[in-house]
Amino acid sequence: VGKSLGAIAENQGLNLNEALLKIMEMTSLRALVFYKNLNLELILKSLTSPKALLASNAASLPESMQVIKHERFTNTFTRYLEAVLSQKMPIETAVKKITFQPASVFNLKNRGVIKEKYFADVVLWKDNKTQAVFVNGQLAYEEGSFKNIFAGQLLKRS
Repeated sequence: VGKSLGAIAENQGLNLNEALLKIMEMTSLRALVFYKNLNLELILKSLTSPKALLASNAASLPESMQVIKHERFTNTFTRYLEAVLSQKMPIETAVKKITFQPASVFNLKNRGVIKEKYFADVVLWKDNKTQAVFVNGQLAYEEGSFKNIFAGQLLKRS
């Protein structure tokens, strides 16, 4: 906690890549790593990699309940879609990386696809603006306003 990747690598006698892989292994992919001085070209390459998954570290709260106002509360995934679609990634592939693939990797049963008896969150957007959000089939957000619907469920790895 609070160590740089360089400090961890030095302490363990590893190079930076080996240290990162060791942290990922030791924490079963549950560590949070914050990185400054991001290289946009490298980020885009990473986001379009078949091995990359995407997540947000923001709580899903209505804007009125957010203590800190930050764009990751409201547009992490729309920014991701803008970025990868500009790199010519097919929309189907981009959406799969934030739905089906994470559900598969984390063994989340009955999630990740729109299918009968599955849990599904559906986002409708137009011109990169979110129009509506359905959480487990219930309209939770529409045209800029939250509907006070809390149909989500806590997910735990199986």
